[in-house]
Amino acid sequence: MRHERLRRSSAAAATALALTTLGACGTSFDAQVNQPYQAGIGADLRATDVQVLGALFVENFDGSGTFSGTLLNTTERVQDLTGFTVTDGEGTELEVSSDGGDLSLPVRRAVQLGIEDSKVFFAEDVEAGRYYTITLSFDGAADVEIRVPAVTRNDIYSTVVTPLTAPAA
Repeated sequence: MRHERLRRSSAAAATALALTTLGACGTSFDAQVNQPYQAGIGADLRATDVQVLGALFVENFDGSGTFSGTLLNTTERVQDLTGFTVTDGEGTELEVSSDGGDLSLPVRRAVQLGIEDSKVFFAEDVEAGRYYTITLSFDGAADVEIRVPAVTRNDIYSTVVTPLTAPAA
C-alpha cells in the first residue's frame, strides 16, 4: 500500500514536471512577456534621449487636432523644446499653433502635454483615423520623430484641451 502511494506521488510529480518543462519549450527569450506592452492607442518611442509616451492627436470640432502625450527627458540636463513640426501622410507640413508658453523638460521627469495648465499644440487639418509625423527639436538632445494616430474626440479624451473658439450653433 505504501509503495503504491509512493508510486502515485512520483508519477504525479513527474507528470507535473514534464508539463512545466514542455510548456516552457513553446516560449523563448523573445516571448511576448519580455516585450514592452502598449495597451493604449497612442504611440510610444523609448529609444531616444527624450522619450515620447502615449502620443496622439485628438480631433477637434474646427478640423484641428490637439496633441496629447507625455515627454520624458532621460538626459542629465534640462531640455528646452525649440521646434514642433507636423507632417501628414504625403509629407505636407501642417500649420501648428501653441498655448502655454515655452517648454522646458526637467531632468528625468515626465511632462504631460495637451491638458489644462500645460503646453498645448494644435495642428490644422487633422482627421481621425490618419497618422501624422511629429518632429520635436531640443536645444541639447537629438531631434525626435514619431508617427502618431489621430482619434475622434469622446469622453475618454475629455481632459484634452480644445481650441478656444466654439463651433457656430
